[in-house]
Amino acid sequence: MISVHVDPRIELLTAVQLFTSWRKHGIWRKSYPYMRDMIRFFERYRAHRAIRLFEKLLKIGFNYDAPVGLMMHLSNPPELKIIVPLSEYLIKRAHGVQLLQEFIEALRNFSIKSNFIKFWEEHLSFYRIIEEMALSKLRLKSVVRSLEEYFGVRQHGYHVILAPLFYGSYGYRIKVNSLFDIYAILGPREIKEDLPVFGAALFHEFAHSFVNPLTEKFSNQFKNGDILFKPIANRMMALAYGNWETIVNEHVIRAIDIRVNTRGEAEGILNTEERSRVAEGYYKKKDGVWKF
Repeated sequence: MISVHVDPRIELLTAVQLFTSWRKHGIWRKSYPYMRDMIRFFERYRAHRAIRLFEKLLKIGFNYDAPVGLMMHLSNPPELKIIVPLSEYLIKRAHGVQLLQEFIEALRNFSIKSNFIKFWEEHLSFYRIIEEMALSKLRLKSVVRSLEEYFGVRQHGYHVILAPLFYGSYGYRIKVNSLFDIYAILGPREIKEDLPVFGAALFHEFAHSFVNPLTEKFSNQFKNGDILFKPIANRMMALAYGNWETIVNEHVIRAIDIRVNTRGEAEGILNTEERSRVAEGYYKKKDGVWKF
């Protein structure tokens, strides 16, 4: 099963995030008509409990991929029923299940009181346009084939969710019997003629669902990661990489991406990556050894 679509759960989440401190980190930087529409429609509810609870979740580190993952466990608004049990990963990120349950209840109320469905239906033509644009640009079947050939694993389904106001992209997966539905939630690459253009990060975000479980399985072999993380923590956190395990995953996935998708140009692209990281001050190379 393969799909490309805008998802009402993610747009509802975005409507909440717009009125929290997350707007500075994970929301598209420049205004365009869709953003202005969403702000106008929902700003009267900026004091709603769902927004206060989301701010509380942010303060305990429930950010980046975690809120997106939470929405994948719920049915569409306004019901927002838990249709897949919340994962241990999400519960750990939220320091327990209670605050998540409170947030889901408040989000359900926010959806009803704000008449989110009205906003969604008023923008259906916009969603269809960007879905068609993305389908014409994304090499979805080719990406899926490359992933399954490289890892030797098939998944239950691959779903691309277009998030018109996200700044950044995320990967997530949900178990279906012995396989997984995996999700690439993509923010725009650019805004062109008032429309978000998607295309980057598809292979990368899908690859998280293959790589992260492997690195987690062997995480006890990564010793003293904080020693490596601390010198670059501020730079990494600005890129949504909040811990050493995340950075390990990012390095592994970038290496795989280079191997699979560069058509014989791997060495040149690897050298470019290294030069870019050195220029940005992430680490340096001395006597053939990389140091942070």
